[in-house]
Amino acid sequence: MASAFVSYAHENARIVASVVDRLAEAGYSVWYDREIRASSTWTDEIARAIDECKIFIVFLSIEAVGSLFVQSEIEYAFRRQKKIIPVYLDPIENLPPGLALGLNKVQGVVGSGSASIAKKLCVCLAQNNIPKSSQASLKGFLACAFVFIAIVSALSFAAYRYENEIKSFLQAEQKEGKPIGAIALVKTKYAPAEPIEIRLDKAAQKGAKGGFVCEIIEVDADKREPIERRETKSAGEKIVLRASGIAGEFEIRAYAKNGGALLATKRFTVVRSASNSYKIATDKTTYNANEKISIKLSGVKGDSIDKRITIGVWRIWSSSSEPIETKIVDKKNQSVTFLAPKESGRYEIRIYNNAEILTSATLTAKTQINIRNFRR
Repeated sequence: MASAFVSYAHENARIVASVVDRLAEAGYSVWYDREIRASSTWTDEIARAIDECKIFIVFLSIEAVGSLFVQSEIEYAFRRQKKIIPVYLDPIENLPPGLALGLNKVQGVVGSGSASIAKKLCVCLAQNNIPKSSQASLKGFLACAFVFIAIVSALSFAAYRYENEIKSFLQAEQKEGKPIGAIALVKTKYAPAEPIEIRLDKAAQKGAKGGFVCEIIEVDADKREPIERRETKSAGEKIVLRASGIAGEFEIRAYAKNGGALLATKRFTVVRSASNSYKIATDKTTYNANEKISIKLSGVKGDSIDKRITIGVWRIWSSSSEPIETKIVDKKNQSVTFLAPKESGRYEIRIYNNAEILTSATLTAKTQINIRNFRR
């Protein structure tokens, strides 16, 4: 069953055929007789096609208006109460009384060529909810699939080419930026926020006549931004960096300050159980409110950048991340005294080995205590 029936005079067969082909390309199923003649007789096939169509399209021209065959098809469509779309190929001022009665109130389509007419008819068919054929939908789907496959293939090829170009670029950069010297470290494992003393060998120092820059980066980080960075004018001057506050694998890189050339690299790891991590010891584990808490530190060294550490008391399971009390002390003083909090509960004493950063990233040791309050 075709969605649309086309009525026309054989003198207009060429433009009608072009319009019908364009409608078919747009997905609409159209029935029309390519061999129609003005003298043809009415057939059951034509009547059945009009009965089954959803919309009736008639191409009106001077020849069509004078065709009894076209008039008969229009009258039959009116009797079957079909939706009619007239297409005016010629300016027709006076329609025969029978046609004028039915078509004067119907908005028609006027076009100067097959492409224009087909475009306007597609709009009319869409407005009247005329469905497209399943075959056309399949063709549309296959066309979209083909386009999608073509795009994916093109992108894959572009990605492959881009990846190879990036690899070549990085290999060239690595070759040009090959370190000329080495960095000497006292050890390869450090505690969180522990100071690291940097020593460059003679080869690296020769490449840094205008000074150099040392920085620490995380090896497996997505963003290779420096965690710590220090500059110096003298190549022979000692540089002290602070290790990261989190465990992991890191790399120290030394660059020439003037030209940015890579001079030396050295990898190290940050671990929680490093040999010089601080430890906290309290005289007991349970205290009364406002009782003095005596704290002893071990593993303390006086070679930190700022020579100070931070000790604080935090309440466990509290919604607040702020400490109850903190003290900044010199590392040479290994005895610290706190007053126990007033509220009962479980608390934690924490040590940070840099007074300027009070976050868990620089936590180096902690211990728990209990506070009890006898007030009723």
